[in-house]
Amino acid sequence: MFAYTHNIMLFAAGGNLPLISAGGTGVHRGAHDTILQTIVAQGGSKTLIYESVNGTVVAPEVQNVDELGKEMDAFPTWIDDSIQNFTWTPLDTNSSQTIEDQVCHGNNTEKFFCCNFNITLTTSEETGTSYSYLLVAFSGLRHYPSLGHGGFEICGVIACLNSSISSCGQRFPKYDEIVWPVKFENITITANFEDNASTTQFPNSLLSSIRPINANETEWSGKQVDEDEQTVIQRTFAFKKSQNRVLTFAIYGRDFGQDVSERE
Repeated sequence: MFAYTHNIMLFAAGGNLPLISAGGTGVHRGAHDTILQTIVAQGGSKTLIYESVNGTVVAPEVQNVDELGKEMDAFPTWIDDSIQNFTWTPLDTNSSQTIEDQVCHGNNTEKFFCCNFNITLTTSEETGTSYSYLLVAFSGLRHYPSLGHGGFEICGVIACLNSSISSCGQRFPKYDEIVWPVKFENITITANFEDNASTTQFPNSLLSSIRPINANETEWSGKQVDEDEQTVIQRTFAFKKSQNRVLTFAIYGRDFGQDVSERE
């Protein structure tokens, strides 16, 4: 997310600890693509090597999403308690269609935050174990263990075991038994965020391989617009290429002005 937003080269390593659902090592080339990435699902370490010839990266072989997904059966997911406070609505995947919807979080005493979704999907006749999808919106606090609470804002399409928010963030235990009858031809998410030094936003995506969608297959943008006599930043995250192994497609925002340290 960070490399994509700031369009910088990012080398990230050393955080692989499946016991606490932490993992991921990679070389990310900004908004262009990911050169290398891996998660060692069983724990341990792994060395990644890539080749550059005259300043041009030799692209490594693309790994199969389903093979990677099978490897990740042993990797646990960690679910933040704040998900229970999300505003959500089920996504109708019973037929091929284009859906426009808005999901808002908040009330008269809270910050009112809205997410706009434009989704085109096609369905197949596959039967078996498959994910349901929810459209979610949230603006508030989440807990970071041993650190405190952080302010964040999210708009997303997320995969769940069923049509209840309590099942989201979980995966079916046996990848081989999962079918994928829903193909997303396009997802476009748009939302307005406060435009100040305390806020930032990132594109967020996850495939069944527990890897993000390649940056060059999505479009991420921001522009200043007027809303309620204030200048805000309008973020848009969208597909450039259809996908049919989606676990998450979202805009993830941080509002550092809401942070509360456990030491305070």
